[in-house]
Amino acid sequence: MDAKQISTYVSDIIEDIKNNGDKAVFKYLKKFDNADLSKKGYRVSQKVIDDAVKRIPKLLKNVIKSSYSNILAYHKYERSQIKKRWNYVKNGLKIGQFYTPVESTGIYVPGRTLFLIRQLLL
Repeated sequence: MDAKQISTYVSDIIEDIKNNGDKAVFKYLKKFDNADLSKKGYRVSQKVIDDAVKRIPKLLKNVIKSSYSNILAYHKYERSQIKKRWNYVKNGLKIGQFYTPVESTGIYVPGRTLFLIRQLLL
């Protein structure tokens, strides 16, 4: 596939998800990751989370907590350096950065049998 074909392919997937919501998401999870969540759903109960946390070795827990703290500190600093404004460049082009908090989000961390903690933290 060339870049234009890839762009069209991805745009079609995004449009399908916009139009069909979770049904389309489940379809692509099955297609690309062989993950069939349509029957199980996608929410993980607090009990499942608590049970999983109990099985994490102490050393790994400490590494995860340390990584989380480092990533959080970095992004707090980064956020403090960004001005909430737009800059005008040539030809009327407007660029800038700003943060908008969200209440909640869904996260999909690909990896099949290999769970990638770093991807989740970032």
